[in-house]
Amino acid sequence: MELQHFLHPHPLTLVEEQNGDGGQMEYCSGCMNPIQGPRYICSDSECSFLLHKLCAEQPEKIDHPSRPQHPLTLINMPWVTYQCEACFRRNGDFVYYCDLCDLYLDLPCATLPKQIQHLGHNHPLMLQLKPSLFRCDACDKFHEIQEISYQCTTCHFWVLKDCVSLPDTVNSASHEHPLALTSCAKLEFSKFKMFCDVCSEVVKQKNCVYACAGCRYVAHVGCAQNEMDEKEDESDKPNQICLPLADESINLISHLVEQFSIEKNNSGESNLKGLVDHPFEMELSGIVLFDAKVLRKMQGMVHDHPLHRFDEYSGSEEWILKELKGDEMCNACMQRISAPYYGCSDCDFRLHKYCSELPDEIQHPLHPQHALSLLKRCFVECKACGDLCNGFAYYCSECRFNLDVKCATFPLTIKHEAHGHALTLEEVPDRARCRACQQLIKSRALQCTSCNFNVHLKCASLPRAVRHRHDEHTLVLTYSPPGGPTKEYTCRICKEEINPKQWLYYCDDCNNSLHTGCLFSVLNDEMNMKYPPITSYKHPHPLTFVRKSKDDPPPCDSCGNPCNGIAFQCKECDYNLDFECGSALM
Repeated sequence: MELQHFLHPHPLTLVEEQNGDGGQMEYCSGCMNPIQGPRYICSDSECSFLLHKLCAEQPEKIDHPSRPQHPLTLINMPWVTYQCEACFRRNGDFVYYCDLCDLYLDLPCATLPKQIQHLGHNHPLMLQLKPSLFRCDACDKFHEIQEISYQCTTCHFWVLKDCVSLPDTVNSASHEHPLALTSCAKLEFSKFKMFCDVCSEVVKQKNCVYACAGCRYVAHVGCAQNEMDEKEDESDKPNQICLPLADESINLISHLVEQFSIEKNNSGESNLKGLVDHPFEMELSGIVLFDAKVLRKMQGMVHDHPLHRFDEYSGSEEWILKELKGDEMCNACMQRISAPYYGCSDCDFRLHKYCSELPDEIQHPLHPQHALSLLKRCFVECKACGDLCNGFAYYCSECRFNLDVKCATFPLTIKHEAHGHALTLEEVPDRARCRACQQLIKSRALQCTSCNFNVHLKCASLPRAVRHRHDEHTLVLTYSPPGGPTKEYTCRICKEEINPKQWLYYCDDCNNSLHTGCLFSVLNDEMNMKYPPITSYKHPHPLTFVRKSKDDPPPCDSCGNPCNGIAFQCKECDYNLDFECGSALM
């Protein structure tokens, strides 16, 4: 069966059978998700365009309840960063768009059913695309997130999208029979007050439960899933981070830090409590200025100079740049700055708003003996990743235990596409090597103990697909050489041969290969550091700190070596010092 798709110049052919050759994973050109099952492939052998059957058969125009007054048109936006109106993310290149409303809906959100029937409720549920603050009637958890939900217009039963797709049955390690998803009110014994057979807490009549009616066994949705039998597929567990992320538009570490700040400060108190108590605010050109009294309180506690709040960021927000300057980095998490943030007009100090709201004290599973306190000025070695850090960190003064912000906020257990089992952040054996970069692991890493699979936290955080100026197509993260271990691959940036055991980014159309470390300079050990400006007797102007990529770096004006990684640069003229020459002046 052939299809002439309106967003592609070549005919597409339907392939019904699954890709069972055991080769490289295929990804849909529309939604960027892996393809398993029927798919449309391009009839041109030199073109790698392919689509899920469902994505290929979406209409060019749709009427959607989010904008009933205008039809939405399906367009292809491979080079444009957009934000879906429903999920606030970017999921693939195909997106439904309304030019009049400037509205974007990605394919996963646009194709959600407008009405569903849930096993835990008697009435149909209607799709709700607006962000909401509510307690889910399925799992009984309070949600304060920008997420899609479904609601009953008859009795106001309201569930999160994730709870709509709960499995019909689960196998529990604590019960011999399968447990079926149902409404608590539908159970024959619901007239009695019920308690969860896992946690012993009360089960509310309006909530969904997993139950064995014959045994009168009842469990909260969350408790039943936590008790899933080991034979259950780990990918079905809720709320587990699954890596890699779809593309480079999502900054994983910044997202985790933000969520961590929200969770730890759900009472509404921020880390600036006592520093910013009911400030008088003046708005001027997108900048919020606190009154002088509050500014004096902030000085010396977070930073020596007054800080201003910026609700817009005027710099570049592209993920892959030739350099990242000090004033583009957050001084807490060392990630790229994004709005809203606090900034200093006297120096390059920058602070994400959510980093300013990190809790002063946490209890972390990696150090259960004592609470960890937030240190805002430090020079420490993180005990999780082994990297040096001079940003914010959590520490135990009694044990000299330190965690930088990114490791303190990273989940202890994740699933990764490169491995079939869950990976846990823990100590690894001596001389263990990362499966991604083949470098020795200094400290803790994500590990599967049964398979001796270890990977750096920063390598596990690499996105699945990226775009780069060296290639017109999407580069896909590949866990083994596409042509087998005998074929040689050379990195397009550093011109060195790629170890066949290393992960790489690869374009099948152009046969381009890139080291993950060359493409993302954040893999360098110094990327957790930020240095102040320096002066040199060899140059009349101050030199500011920058992160240089390995992609065509300038030579050092002192020793002549390439300035890749950490460097110091003059803002007024084209003068550069590499890290070794610059650090000698500090």
